[in-house]
Amino acid sequence: MKPRVSLLLINPKREILLIHRIKEERDYWVFPGGGVEQGESLLTAAQREALEETSFVLQQFSPVFSLLNMGRREHFFVANVDNIPARLGNGPELEKQNIRNRYELVWLPFEQLSTLELYPMDARDIAVTLLVDVETDSVQIHG
Repeated sequence: MKPRVSLLLINPKREILLIHRIKEERDYWVFPGGGVEQGESLLTAAQREALEETSFVLQQFSPVFSLLNMGRREHFFVANVDNIPARLGNGPELEKQNIRNRYELVWLPFEQLSTLELYPMDARDIAVTLLVDVETDSVQIHG
């Protein structure tokens, strides 16, 4: 199974950008990210996924952890963003979106993470711990 990259995108207001998924009758949250393409580096995949899912052009970011998620290795990166609106880019999510399959980008305070049905749940728990002391001005990306 090909590896995945996921993004912890944070802003100066101590918020994280998540994707609220509403699919059929399910309502849940995910981190922006996706599969690493054949021959693509993890860093290039993180940049591509940021652009496809948030329209952000990733300039600088740092790897923070990885975990095994349903048999697939998932690599997480953190980056700070300016306080700018996010919107779906021209990736597969935009093409798949319809009334029964929605992708909504939402900024949420760090404190709310532990209360969400956020997948993968192990990553949610790690992110909650990591974001307690995160510096929100150390890494920048721009829209």
